[in-house]
Amino acid sequence: MIVATAAVVLLVLILLFPHRADIVAAAWGSLAAGDGMATIVGRRARARLPWNHEKSIAGTLAFVMCGGLAGAALAWGGRPALRTGPSEWG
Repeated sequence: MIVATAAVVLLVLILLFPHRADIVAAAWGSLAAGDGMATIVGRRARARLPWNHEKSIAGTLAFVMCGGLAGAALAWGGRPALRTGPSEWG
């Protein structure tokens, strides 16, 4: 179910931002790296979220940190080149 949801999210982002591959790459990186690390870290953690006992605090933090780093790196690497001419300098 999660894989299908991620695929739909990425498809919608591609349709919404066809000329901004950096935005799509950032979302994909956040989902891929964040969810993977949340699963790995969350299975070993003991402290659970009070409102959802299937999820852990450590897994949530791993998702935010790893997903954020991967998303930022892919967005930065895929950003469009800045094109300015001499008339725009100054």
